[in-house]
Amino acid sequence: MSFFRCLPGARALSVFRQQRLLSHLHQEGIELQSIHAQYLHFIWSVNELSSQELVTLEALLQYGEPYQAIATPNRAIVIPRFGTVSPWASKATDIAHQCGLDVLRIERGICYQWSAKRTLSPEQERILQTSLFDRMTEIIIASYEEANALYQTLPDRPFTRIDVIYMGQKALDDANQALGLALSPMRSHILKRTLSA
Repeated sequence: MSFFRCLPGARALSVFRQQRLLSHLHQEGIELQSIHAQYLHFIWSVNELSSQELVTLEALLQYGEPYQAIATPNRAIVIPRFGTVSPWASKATDIAHQCGLDVLRIERGICYQWSAKRTLSPEQERILQTSLFDRMTEIIIASYEEANALYQTLPDRPFTRIDVIYMGQKALDDANQALGLALSPMRSHILKRTLSA
């Protein structure tokens, strides 16, 4: 079991990026009055963080321009895809450990909020959301609580030996199929030569 919390952060969109995004959406026929974004920090720890640890953590996560909260019902939260760890998370978690914080992981997302001149159609909503994230590496969630699923502990899998010395290419081909390694024929050949050397 781990403890999960979300700490809001700085502004995630500069004025230039705001204007560029609004201009792009305007070209798509989506008229927004404004769009804003704020970093969200998701923290997992074995134990609940003490008040002193929270002070240290909040100091670490104070960077960039302060975010001015706006009230709007329109929002989308962008986070890394489930089952992945972003490069930002690796660095931030290492820094937290160097500062003596007993955290399992720190990850970052962005909460976008906008106001529109008129109600957007479902298709316009789809186009808008597509403009906010990279489908290859990110997803959109409805509430920050859903980000808790980003931190996953997977059960250990049994150790498997691949006997390339005696079985050769067939051992690699069988392992490739059974373990879902997706080795290309060239990679499989190079791996076999390396292991046999």
